[in-house]
Amino acid sequence: EGQAVQVALAMMAAHKSLKRVIVVDSDVDVYDYEQLMRAVVQRTYPPRDFIVIGNVLGSSLDHSNLALVEIDGEARRVRLPYAKMIIDATIKGPRELYERPKFG
Repeated sequence: EGQAVQVALAMMAAHKSLKRVIVVDSDVDVYDYEQLMRAVVQRTYPPRDFIVIGNVLGSSLDHSNLALVEIDGEARRVRLPYAKMIIDATIKGPRELYERPKFG
């Protein structure tokens, strides 16, 4: 338990520009978008498996954290704290529950 999150945290610590990390089991081809999304949809429960980490270092090239605010009657852009997200899409429980049915 918790190994997937530890792997994702190590990846994020190694490179500050990583904003989202999805961890899957070896049966998922990470280069196949459909397989990746199937794992996220079928193997996650958001309150448990989506982890948002706030107030962390991020890339200065990332402008998603810019906000327009009014200061002393003047509109200004300010940089909000960075946030990152880990999605643990690994199997939890019996593997048989997650096998794809075979047709034909």
